[in-house]
Amino acid sequence: MLQLIQRSPLPGLALLAVVLPAQAPAPQAVRLSAVLAAFLPTAGTQTRGLPWTTGDELPIKWESATPVAPAAFEASQGFTMKRTGALVIEVGAERMDASIQVLGNQMGVQQVTIAWQQLSGPFDRASLALAADGVGLRPLKCRRETEPASFGNLVQVAQFEGRTGAALWENWNCGQDGCGFSLTLLYRRAAVDQVECVGGDN
Repeated sequence: MLQLIQRSPLPGLALLAVVLPAQAPAPQAVRLSAVLAAFLPTAGTQTRGLPWTTGDELPIKWESATPVAPAAFEASQGFTMKRTGALVIEVGAERMDASIQVLGNQMGVQQVTIAWQQLSGPFDRASLALAADGVGLRPLKCRRETEPASFGNLVQVAQFEGRTGAALWENWNCGQDGCGFSLTLLYRRAAVDQVECVGGDN
């Protein structure tokens, strides 16, 4: 928008200034390890599901203030409530836009997925960043070496300091437009059993 700000000393000439709209501040980034740790119970506590307010302390832009009904295919997996949002995560030295999806039921949160897009592999950057932050990772199901480069799964046991351990499922899926990558916290063994190793190595 142009705005007249003062008169010029020369007749018939006005000085104009371009008034630019104020820029919104850059979204706050949060480390991947901090997001995952927030969705794990404190070590030694017993819970059937974390409360739906979990994660509200993080810089997540939630699409809804409270959970909503899940999609039909998610409901078929036994989930009755869902919450989704967006955030900027730090994976090692990289910052990237990511989405977060929280699934569960009346008892609370039952599964959490963080996903982002990248041009190509390798797909070990998340594991390397978590290990650098002190997260213990132990192979549980599938092997990165035998999973296809274009589509694969890997499940590891993740142990965060002061938190109850959980299974961490990595999935990558590549197409012509790049690759989608996701990390999912699986709290129950039955959920781990449903993950299939594309390379055929359990």
